[in-house]
Amino acid sequence: MTTTPPRTLLIGRVASAWAARLADRLGPLHGLHPEWRAETITTAMKQLDSDVPDLVVVLQDTPDQFSSRDIRQLLSTWPLARLVVCYGPWCRGDGRNRDNWPLAVRVPYTSAATRLAAECRVLGGVETGLPWTASRDEIAASEYLTRHHPEQTAFRFHIISPDPTWAHTLADQLSSAGGVSAPLPAADLLLVDVDPWNENRVSEWSADLKGGTLQVAVLLTNVPDNLPGVPFDPMTAPFRVVVRDKLAAAARPVELVRLLDVSQARRSA
Repeated sequence: MTTTPPRTLLIGRVASAWAARLADRLGPLHGLHPEWRAETITTAMKQLDSDVPDLVVVLQDTPDQFSSRDIRQLLSTWPLARLVVCYGPWCRGDGRNRDNWPLAVRVPYTSAATRLAAECRVLGGVETGLPWTASRDEIAASEYLTRHHPEQTAFRFHIISPDPTWAHTLADQLSSAGGVSAPLPAADLLLVDVDPWNENRVSEWSADLKGGTLQVAVLLTNVPDNLPGVPFDPMTAPFRVVVRDKLAAAARPVELVRLLDVSQARRSA
């Protein structure tokens, strides 16, 4: 049985590296057509005319890229469409000092793939998504529900960070998801806070990875698109190497767990 992709509208500039990657991914998954891509809200509405999208994906590079007037027009024109606003690194603080976009539709670009997959399930009738008007409490409750895992998905993790408070908080979150803290090289999941970048410190922990059971090494940083370097070659390492936004990862630890092959991690736990 084949699934028809949602009628997806993409709005925004495809200028930054993260926006280009996201736009490229949307193409084959959502069957994007040229007339369903536009840089501005006004242009998008003119191009679609009377057509109604199932899903609207907005790429936001800068805080005031879209005017409040245009945003209100979009919300009132397609009130039943699902909406995801993928914001870049310059827009992290918008939820605190701007309220143009509803909070429930905003998602960091580093978590866009997971959110878009969830929206497709909503459109397919598999899940019930949050409404645009969801409050902070409703948003937090929805994210909390996704953190529950069956007991058999146990895995071992190891955290390296110069910030003990942040590390303890992340460790508690991973423990509630079925994780057990373990020393290197016995961990399945390694999480390294690489801010601030220090080549000498990086070389110290990377030397401890040989001969272990590591599946995934996650480098956590506030500048995921501008990391100075990676201490090993991702193409030849015996484990996956991924870079994630540090704040987004701490807010959504379940997405770190999903990087694992749970069945393999279960055998090593």
